[in-house]
Order: sequence, then C-alpha cells, then structure tokens
Amino acid sequence: MGTVLVTGGSGFVGRHVILQLPGAHHLVRTTVRSLAREASVREMMMHAGVDAGDRLSFFEADLESDDGWAAAVAGCDYVMHVASPMPVAAPKTEDDLIVPARDGVLRVLIASIARKHPQRHEREGRASAGLGATTARRGDRCVRGEPGEVRGRRTEASLAYR
Repeated sequence: MGTVLVTGGSGFVGRHVILQLPGAHHLVRTTVRSLAREASVREMMMHAGVDAGDRLSFFEADLESDDGWAAAVAGCDYVMHVASPMPVAAPKTEDDLIVPARDGVLRVLIASIARKHPQRHEREGRASAGLGATTARRGDRCVRGEPGEVRGRRTEASLAYR
C-alpha cells in the first residue's frame, strides 16, 4: 500500500506500531539510535508472530542529531513520528524533555518537507512538543501554508502535520 517511516522502532510505542503495519501490506522503515538494535526488534516481532522479512528496514537516526533523517524519509509515503528522547535519569527541568523532543520533531519535519514525499506526518508520544518560527511551546500545532511553508499555531492537541 505504501512505505511508512516509524521513528523510534526500538521504543515501546514504535514497536507496537511496526507490528501492525506489515499486516496492512505496508513497507516499513524504522529509525533506531543504533543499528545494533535491529536484532532485538526483529526478535520481538518474531515472538509476536510477525515475520516482516524484507518488508522492514532500519535506519540509524537520533532525534538529537541531523544525521540520517534525509535517508530515512527518502521515498516514504507516510511518517509516523512516535519517538521521544527518554533520559536515563529523572530530568531536572521540564526543558530537559521538551527541548530534545521539539528539536527531534523539527528534524523529522524538515527532512520530510525537503523530500516532499510524505503525505502525512503525525506526532503521538509521551512528551508533547511544538513548533514555532523561533520559539516553541508545548501543544503547538504545525500547519502547512503555501507549498514548502510551515508555520506554528497554538492548540491543545498533540502536534499534527498534514
């Protein structure tokens, strides 16, 4: 049906999402911070009775780095951004969660828009992050204006890009 990029394929939400997509006849790409995690994700899928085989591919990309995102979104029809950085220790401030999550959303959106292939981009996750021209607040909504233009708008909902 289409190629879907799922960010954070080794995370709790990402694993559940990629378990469902091959059964719906989608090709699935997923991002992981390290390609060493591929084996554990495939093993989890096998235990759940899903053998994605070559319908699942892995790309190394980190929400805190620009590297890897262009390659991950190339040729995708959809992007499901469910990754969110989760620190090992309890965060000292709210910004320790919000800033990396917001910057990660920006990286995924910029790569998606630059490719002009993804038809849809949804952000669901544990931390609500937002977009704006220079500043972002939790709960902001990214909406498309003219082709290639993205602007921020305050909403109560999670970030959603269409």
